[in-house]
Amino acid sequence: MAQQVVNVGAVANDGTGDALRTAFQKLNANDTELYSITGSHTATLATYGTAATKNVGTAAGNVPVLDGSGLLDTAVLPALAITDVFTVASQAAMLALAAQKGDIAIRSDLNKSFALSTNSPATLADWKELLTPTDAVLAVAGLTGSISAAALKTALALVKGDVGLGNVDNVSVAAAPTDYTPSLTSDTGDFTTATATGTYKKHPDGYFDLHAEITITNKGAADGTVKVGLPAGITPAARVSGFGVDFGTGTILRVTGGIGAGTVNIVNFDLTSAARNNVNPLVIDIRFKAS
Repeated sequence: MAQQVVNVGAVANDGTGDALRTAFQKLNANDTELYSITGSHTATLATYGTAATKNVGTAAGNVPVLDGSGLLDTAVLPALAITDVFTVASQAAMLALAAQKGDIAIRSDLNKSFALSTNSPATLADWKELLTPTDAVLAVAGLTGSISAAALKTALALVKGDVGLGNVDNVSVAAAPTDYTPSLTSDTGDFTTATATGTYKKHPDGYFDLHAEITITNKGAADGTVKVGLPAGITPAARVSGFGVDFGTGTILRVTGGIGAGTVNIVNFDLTSAARNNVNPLVIDIRFKAS
């Protein structure tokens, strides 16, 4: 029912207001509606539920109220923090952050990250380092970050013995022969004037090839052998193959004993034919196992 208002007229006793009976009828009707809602004090509390019997506050059993900002007291509902992530280049920059509990600081100077455990970002002890797995590889040979092949090679400083190749020399088979001048001496028979040129090439398997061209310009009196000196620092351990061709006579020569001490002997050196010259040198090609 809508509220019924007693008409009291414009001024006292002007005869325009409600009659006394009508006025009390309206009042009674209003009272009846109010009583139907409130009844007694007990009925009033029941109408408004248990909140009507509770005190305002934050203790157990109290009814909390909003503050001036429309928020509940933090004792009832703590402030909800949104974690922020900051990247800083120093400890000082981290401590100067306007951070809150739970915020993360990524330290580019340390490559580490820290979480704030309180609301005091200026306190170093309140920044807790985030641990990384103990089984992760953090560095290789003392190197971190992006590691180039050249940097890793330098850091490891590997030598051939580290990979089981201690007895191997890194010599290219295709390497050009090295020039040298063979020394010549008469072993049997004789000659008075001789010149020689030569090359040699050492292979990774320990063998080396010898090439020599010997020109005799003054012969001796008899057949014999000539001792050919090898390149410096090379002593043959065994003869693998060896032959020579005397282009002056077409005689096939061969390597004989005397291998060692840096020389080899060429036998059947013909000193009875005509005098040698540069057109017809004695050409020798021999392969040896170097010691």
